[in-house]
Amino acid sequence: MRTALVLAWCSLLACGGAKQSPAEAQSDAKTDVDKTTAPTLASAVIPTDEVLWALGPELRERTLAVSNLADDVRYSQVAGKWPERVVRLGLNPEEVIALRPDVVFVASFSTPEYRAALEGRVKVVELQAFDGFAGYFENLDRIGDAADARAGTDALKAEFETRRAAIAAKAPSEPPTCLAWSEGYVPGKGTTFFDVAQTAGCVPIAADKGIEGHQPLDLEQILAWDPEVLVVGCNGDCDEAEAALASRPGLSALRSVREGKVAVIPDAAIGSVGAGMLDFAEALQAQL
Repeated sequence: MRTALVLAWCSLLACGGAKQSPAEAQSDAKTDVDKTTAPTLASAVIPTDEVLWALGPELRERTLAVSNLADDVRYSQVAGKWPERVVRLGLNPEEVIALRPDVVFVASFSTPEYRAALEGRVKVVELQAFDGFAGYFENLDRIGDAADARAGTDALKAEFETRRAAIAAKAPSEPPTCLAWSEGYVPGKGTTFFDVAQTAGCVPIAADKGIEGHQPLDLEQILAWDPEVLVVGCNGDCDEAEAALASRPGLSALRSVREGKVAVIPDAAIGSVGAGMLDFAEALQAQL
């Protein structure tokens, strides 16, 4: 499911592969510059847009720019929150270079060309883990270290774990099987959905059947598995999305669709690789 949303991010952010670029190598190196003040920051990707906002007023004041998707309600958990004074970055790396931030945050799906253009001109920190709760914690550590805000990111981790435990404590005693589906793709082990499903209290059947990552799955196999709960995303009218699914050839034969056991989740929660993963878990649990 998250595959479709990542592809959407990529189409808007000119994403590339996850191979190491010169800028990535630079981001992993320690700087020799002594900072007398806390570093100024720029975020070129949604995950950092969200974390920098969550870290509170002091970090927000040090943030010079956020991504051009920060205000897009389809993908961002902080849409409409960043003030107008904060620049929205486009695809041209010269935009962020002109701002002269101390740190620029990119991601493994940012294009090598974008990262290479920043090489030697600004410190680049790359977020690399987008495969579940552990990946989110890893990215928090990278952000906290680079932004001189490790106490804040450690606090975010503690808050996340407390909330995760509270959701898990409400899981059904007899967990149903569940399958997330997005235009022929399903998530298995090593995905955000795997962690979300286990927290919410359902058995992610694709992972249980040995699927790794996000993989295409034919309709015949989905019908053979016949999950008790089907999980799909919606952008806007979720009732309309469920109705459209019920009339779709093939999927309408699933017992989850016939019995109204379709969990329709807003795309911004489904696509989250940060704290919004727990919004996804809560919304899914409420529909089990």
